[in-house]
Amino acid sequence: MKQFLLAFAILLGLAGAARAAEPVMTYQGRLKEGGVPAADTRYFSFSLCALESGGSCTVTPSGTQPFQVTNGLFKSTFTVPGVDLTAGPWYLEVSVGVTATVVPLVPREQLTAIPYSVHAATAGYSLYSATAAYAAGAVRKAGDIMSGSLQASTMTLTGSGFSVGLSTFVVKNGRVGIGTGDPGSTLEGNGRVKADDYLEFNAGYGIMAGASPNLLFENDSIRMTNGGVEDLLRVTSGGRVGVGTSAPASKFDVFNGSITVRGSNAALVFENSSRVISSETASGLGAGIRISTNIYVVGFSSASAYFGDGSNLTGITAQNFSGTLAGDVTGTQGA
Repeated sequence: MKQFLLAFAILLGLAGAARAAEPVMTYQGRLKEGGVPAADTRYFSFSLCALESGGSCTVTPSGTQPFQVTNGLFKSTFTVPGVDLTAGPWYLEVSVGVTATVVPLVPREQLTAIPYSVHAATAGYSLYSATAAYAAGAVRKAGDIMSGSLQASTMTLTGSGFSVGLSTFVVKNGRVGIGTGDPGSTLEGNGRVKADDYLEFNAGYGIMAGASPNLLFENDSIRMTNGGVEDLLRVTSGGRVGVGTSAPASKFDVFNGSITVRGSNAALVFENSSRVISSETASGLGAGIRISTNIYVVGFSSASAYFGDGSNLTGITAQNFSGTLAGDVTGTQGA
């Protein structure tokens, strides 16, 4: 005698029977023969019956099918018979045989449905409904707007990007845009950037203005360039500043150019305030350069005029001299 024990059943597509021509059922169970789990291939036929016993039954269009039975367990798939599943209870009759000649097993099993599966396929906002009537507060899969907060510890989105407010915040093809709907780099923002801490750059990278870098941060220096072609200004890790040179030879090195110091308080200070070179505005003193300390000249020195008392001057040839010479005077007076 064959004994059929129901282990579990998974019903797929039954709730959609009203909309699909041939929904499919996947059915799993355990088969024993003489109290021993069956093995090898067995033939199965499935019918839906209106009564628990007797009455008429409608056989599956799939007919009798062979399925493998292992240690009594089997899994079968068949087309659901064309009946109105919403019209009262239905019972599943399973017929089994070693050959295509099968014998019905008793008792029949009443069909039950998981409420979620039935509801999901027949609800007004189903995926299959052309005139979707969404429940109050529901968010459509596309074209809807959600307001309020979204709380999630982890959120994974599939696809190549998403946006908030079209351009407020955009993730597109691995790029992030803030204030722009089409970011052209890894991070692009339309507006100012404020950092309460610091911005970190990898060596050899920096800030670009246009297509080429203009400010570069390197391991040993900070460089300002004209589009990466040549150094306009370089500050080295040794504390040297170069203008027009990539290798400043002193604390401040200007290559192929001049230094302009101007303004009412313009001056060059050496060591302290007693050694200053500044401008002289008094016309009586030549209205030129004032040096606040002694000058030591190595080599030849010339000037169109000398201002001051002229003491300790030697080797001077003067024309149209006027004034008083104090002390010993040697030389030749010209015509």
